[in-house]
Amino acid sequence: MKALLYDELVPWYRLLDPPEGHREEAATYREAFERATSGSTLLDLGAGAGNNAYHLKKRFKCTLTDISEPMLGLSRELNLSQIDMAPPSVRGRLPRRGDAASHRGRRD
Repeated sequence: MKALLYDELVPWYRLLDPPEGHREEAATYREAFERATSGSTLLDLGAGAGNNAYHLKKRFKCTLTDISEPMLGLSRELNLSQIDMAPPSVRGRLPRRGDAASHRGRRD
């Protein structure tokens, strides 16, 4: 089921996990990143649909990557040009450095 959610069922993903539901989670990440660094860039590995980046982009210049191109497509729709996207083909090498980095991606 998990693989379906990140591929064929992506058009329905926002119904299950809307960006508004990530406000508190993103605030927790923002506070942790601000304690750890005074920098302004964030590398998000396993960004999925970009729900956290939607809130974090107000504070950080974000670069998102995910192994699911359909999920990155959702993130592009949500975040438009305000965020850099790194295609899933970057596996094994980072697309850019960040002052902070996060990963909450799939574990399958």
